[in-house]
Amino acid sequence: MVYKDYKVASIRHLETCQYMCQNLKQVQNPKEKKHILANIYYLSGYVIECIINYAIYDYLGYPMERNVKRLDDTTRQISFGGSKFKYQIRSHNFRTNCEILLKLPDISQVPFIDSSNIPPKYQNVKILYKKWSPNARYEDYQFTEQKVRQFVDLCKEIHFKILRYITKG
Repeated sequence: MVYKDYKVASIRHLETCQYMCQNLKQVQNPKEKKHILANIYYLSGYVIECIINYAIYDYLGYPMERNVKRLDDTTRQISFGGSKFKYQIRSHNFRTNCEILLKLPDISQVPFIDSSNIPPKYQNVKILYKKWSPNARYEDYQFTEQKVRQFVDLCKEIHFKILRYITKG
């Protein structure tokens, strides 16, 4: 796997979430709808996780053709401004990777990555962001359809703001 695969995966996950949201109206069975909402929520978090991983590799100038597993298998540490951080892809330490991303200059423009930047329109989905982890698939969250849809919108905004950030640098 090369690091640009994270960008591709983020886009694919976002498109899948949007497709599922568009077709959710057709689901009449409440149990089935709850299951689909849980899957949308779970996959939405990967939109963010994948684009964060892509951004970190891109910022580091990691060779595009080099297998990303080499970073995980060697030191698993990266440096920003003289400090070393454990970069954890395999263990899906989403919060740690968000903290690493925050070390990049001027990244605070991306909502939720910097917890002080939470736009008012996303205040009511803050809990979804805080609770997301790869284990979300196994949790029994009771999120409304509206909140899950808003979370997908938030993930889309984060995705594109991170892409804009790394392409301008």
